Amino acid sequence: MAGSLRILPSTRVLGNPELLGHIFSASTPHANTVHARVCKAWFELAIEIVWREVPDLTCLLQLLSPLSVVDEVESPEGPVKFYTFGGEVEEDEWDRWAIYAKHIRKLVARHEHALDDDVFEVLLLPSEMFCQNTLPNLQCLEWHTGSNSYPIFCSGKLTHLTLRLDPLCSLECVCEAVSMIPRVNPHLESLTLRLAEQWTDADTELGHCSDNHNLEKTILEMLTGLKVLTQLSMPARFFTPKVTRHLNKLGNLTASKSLPILNNTSSS
Repeated sequence: MAGSLRILPSTRVLGNPELLGHIFSASTPHANTVHARVCKAWFELAIEIVWREVPDLTCLLQLLSPLSVVDEVESPEGPVKFYTFGGEVEEDEWDRWAIYAKHIRKLVARHEHALDDDVFEVLLLPSEMFCQNTLPNLQCLEWHTGSNSYPIFCSGKLTHLTLRLDPLCSLECVCEAVSMIPRVNPHLESLTLRLAEQWTDADTELGHCSDNHNLEKTILEMLTGLKVLTQLSMPARFFTPKVTRHLNKLGNLTASKSLPILNNTSSS
């Protein structure tokens, strides 16, 4: 037909969100940051993939302000750097945070990149801003630092949690962190607890030491609160007879796994 426009196959592909999604999924993060600059439609597709999994919490926090190292300490698992915000977090930075935060499905907080207390003061002081702009679609959280600070990043959709409890923590701190899990994440389907050697007794496991008995009781109460848990992983020493019997009563549980135990000389 005279005067009609011919639509090339490549044009159909470049305008098809489903096909573009497959192409972007096979691309590198750097390539997708380039794709995001092409047009608004490409931006949404590319950013969804780039920010779906965030391998380091510090990458996310730099949306608010550049981070700087304020301290560095040695630990049995290697050097640990402590970060803080290098400048003030302005209100409009939360708008930028919201653009990317909604895409995040998995977040990892690494042991070697710890956060100074000042960071949490900044996040929690403007509580209405942080609550409105937290991670609404987060499904998987791997937290290997500051065990009592992870709840502020949790969402109602979180179903998979890995929590590493620092071997240098007191038993009281450990019990507090474990007891917090069902209160913060009642809909967990998968839980991995990385626990340390000194919170067990080599002969009795958790059975007869009064302090360890408290930890055993805390684990039992935690399991009671996780109604839809299907997978549990933690070091074998913490699968005491009482814990094992309780696990056998959980109708949804399909798998439990023993992990290497944390100690003061090696990581797991």
